Amino acid sequence: MGEQSLAVVKPRALSEERLCTILDIRGWDERHGDIGFIPGSRWRGEIVDLGEPRSYLGALDPTCKTVLVCLSGRRSAVLQRQLHDMGRRDIQNLEGGMLRWCADRLPTSGTTIPLEKDMPKIDSLADFPRVVRSCFVAEWAMVVEEDLGMDPLEVVDEIIGKVVASADVSLETVLQAVDGLAELARRNGHPMENIANNIDRMNAAARRCFCG
Repeated sequence: MGEQSLAVVKPRALSEERLCTILDIRGWDERHGDIGFIPGSRWRGEIVDLGEPRSYLGALDPTCKTVLVCLSGRRSAVLQRQLHDMGRRDIQNLEGGMLRWCADRLPTSGTTIPLEKDMPKIDSLADFPRVVRSCFVAEWAMVVEEDLGMDPLEVVDEIIGKVVASADVSLETVLQAVDGLAELARRNGHPMENIANNIDRMNAAARRCFCG
């Protein structure tokens, strides 16, 4: 018998999927490059390379399936096979990767620079939680309160506030915190187009704070 084929998901189907983790295994610079990334996806963190597949186990949510994403679907297919052989059978691969996602004209983050008039006003990093609230909370507050029983402002403070207050805060950690908030919004059914727009506005505000 030949090698067992593993599960793939088409971009359009993934764009309509709520209850999954979308794990982008590309490098940081590639994720934040010209092609962008899927709104509500999670970066791989400090995972080193495909030669150490066990290092990815901590990034997998045991409560739901994980969809792996890379540029073309090849690297993610390699990792999917490795994780499958280690017993993780709940892993899917995005068919065609980001190239197929973009070809299908699905929403991406990081490909558009907000217009100056749409840029959140921020004087310092201490203002960032307020900026996040103005960008994000009003549009999905009802969903969060109904589904999670949490005040949306508490969600922002939990995800964003702690990072901003950290002694080792960096642009990278702030952008990852924004990704965490976006993932929560996606899982609660917030439209991907809106998530992409909000991520771009928040990330632009963060970059302005760090880079001037």
